[in-house]
Amino acid sequence: MALLGRPIDICQRCRSIATIIVPCSVCRLIYYCSEECREIDKTAHLAVCVEAQASITGVRLVGGHDRPFEATEIQVPRDHPVWHNINASEIPQMTKYIACLLKVYREEPALPLATPRIAEKDNQSVTDMMIFPENGIIPPLWQKNIGPVIVVHADKRPLPKPALEIIWQFCRSINRNFENGDARLAKDRSNPETFEHFCEEYKEQNMRTRPEEFQNLEFPF
Repeated sequence: MALLGRPIDICQRCRSIATIIVPCSVCRLIYYCSEECREIDKTAHLAVCVEAQASITGVRLVGGHDRPFEATEIQVPRDHPVWHNINASEIPQMTKYIACLLKVYREEPALPLATPRIAEKDNQSVTDMMIFPENGIIPPLWQKNIGPVIVVHADKRPLPKPALEIIWQFCRSINRNFENGDARLAKDRSNPETFEHFCEEYKEQNMRTRPEEFQNLEFPF
């Protein structure tokens, strides 16, 4: 069942829809459905708890003409501007529906919308991820002249490069549903369960040729 429009209230440990929100007592950025789930996950989470980290793993997307996913995994300092304010226009809408909220930070100021397309500033992977799953629309701000960006988890969890690649590919598959005229299928697929199944299949396929990148990738991200 699609969860279009639901708030992000999924337990970090058991992935159930949380009716009672229990945050990590240290960072208060990770949430659980119960004290029991928080205690069970405590050791694993504290190893990566953002309050204990000087920097957090993110991905830099350079883009450019004919380079749809030019990505480099980087360490983003905790005082980087990417963390300062979260503007709704910087959140890929699809990531709200798959319970994996991301933020996209432009390294260069946005050009006026009337500026002609500049090929070297294309960043197709970002454009793909900015699709609205309700209607297949991509905001004009993200259709051209994007330039390099940094992509991070909005809640400051680590975002490895293979994870972002899978999110991008899932968004591309939703785009194709709309392009093929199947808006209903696109909407029905925009949920955490379908996304996680897509992740498992994508990892299995790439383990054959890129095991060093995918073997330690765990779901949910």
